[in-house]
This record gives sequence, C-alpha cells and structure tokens, in this order.
Amino acid sequence: MAAHFPYSRFSLDAAQRSWNGSALAYRRSHIVITGNNHTVQRVVLSMTDVPTSTGSPGQTRIMTTKVDGHVDDIVRQFTTWLEEKGIVVYATVDHAKDMRDRGVEPPVTAWTVVFGNPKLGATMLAVNPGIVVDIPLRVGFYQEDETSTMIVRRLMTGLLADHGKEEQLVAPGNTADALVSGWVDSIAG
Repeated sequence: MAAHFPYSRFSLDAAQRSWNGSALAYRRSHIVITGNNHTVQRVVLSMTDVPTSTGSPGQTRIMTTKVDGHVDDIVRQFTTWLEEKGIVVYATVDHAKDMRDRGVEPPVTAWTVVFGNPKLGATMLAVNPGIVVDIPLRVGFYQEDETSTMIVRRLMTGLLADHGKEEQLVAPGNTADALVSGWVDSIAG
C-alpha cells in the first residue's frame, strides 16, 4: 500500500521533554519524508537525546552545547587548552576543507578534534581491551549560525558502559567527562 504525500520533501523537527526520575531528559526528533508523484518513497526519522547527567545504559550519552564564537576560533581555543593541560591532540579534522578538496560543497563548517591521555587510556585498556574502539576521545564542533558554534560530545561514561565491567571504568570515565565538561562550561558562560 503506497502512502500519498503532496510534497517532494517535507521536514519536521520536534522536541520532547520528560522526567526520567532523576533528571530532565530531552529528545529531539527530525523526520524527513521524500517522494514524487504524491507517493512517499522514503521516511527518515532521527532522534537525538539531549543532555541528562549520567551515561548509564539507556540514558543520554550525547551532550550538545551552544557557545558564542566562530567555530574556527572555538576549535583553536579547545586544542590550545588541551595542549596546555598536557593532553595529546592526535588529529584536528576540518570536514569542510576535506569536502571542498574533493569537490563537495559542505553543508556546514564542521571540525572533529581527536585527543586523549595515554595514561588514562592504558588504565581503560587494562580493564577491557575492547575499549580501543572508543578511545581516543572525540569532540565535534560546527557553525550553528554567524555568531555561534555547537559543541557535540559523547559522554565517556556512556561509552564505557557499553563495554561491561562498568564499575572499574567509572573513575577514568568520570575523569575524562569532567575535564571536557569543565572547558565547555568555562566558555559557555
């Protein structure tokens, strides 16, 4: 049975707020419907949880924070801060540049910074070598509008919960999350 839809592309954003027993939880939904001749060809639903305070299984693991400033400046501030803390910056990926270099016009100016602390990484690997898939850490940045940047990061405690033996990984995960949260909070005001 084909569904009929009078648009070639329709997009809808919705937000839901709920109380999960210990914190407010937000879920942002984005639905895109495409088709032709009034027939739906594709429906894409994406859901993003927006911050709660823990990374336990089933709870939010992605934090998104809006800050004032151009994305290039915010990334530079972040990498400088990491280096001043003695944290290794493994890579700084300029997605827009990579896209342009390959003939693709980027939809947004975006960066990913890959960084870590080898001592903390060794502690995690000793508990579960499978953690290698989730280290080093990554933080994403993209230009929201002319005057603001979005910072997107996964909570390390949530990533670690996926690997079992969570009780042995809580302290290193909390250390990593607190470090990045401290910087984000300092520039978010």
